[in-house]
Amino acid sequence: MKRRSQLQRPDQYLAPLLLRSVYWNSADVTRLEIATELAMDAKDDLADLQRKLSAIEIAKVEIEARLHIANHALKRLGCFVSIRGNDLQCPRCWITNEVIANLRPANDSDSAQHNFRCEICKSDFNLQI
Repeated sequence: MKRRSQLQRPDQYLAPLLLRSVYWNSADVTRLEIATELAMDAKDDLADLQRKLSAIEIAKVEIEARLHIANHALKRLGCFVSIRGNDLQCPRCWITNEVIANLRPANDSDSAQHNFRCEICKSDFNLQI
């Protein structure tokens, strides 16, 4: 806790309160000084608390978006079409955003393993064809 000497002009806060009554004793003044220190500490925390709250609100929005994806993932899975015409479809774009997106070969490979990349989300998939 800050000491009275660390407060910036605590008298500017105390003076109006002390003028309200001529019957203040030293215990009253001490309690008032402590209350003033506590109020100043709380005021000093204000900007930091506002930054933390903003970060929490941003995280909340991100969590709500992930929750929305999770809630709809099984429904979307039931509607996923892995091949449309001759094009492989990106499972990530479909499950996360319900977007139809084509997978294209990422490199020329003659092996049974083929690397594909989504045209939209740029995710890579190693698929056996």
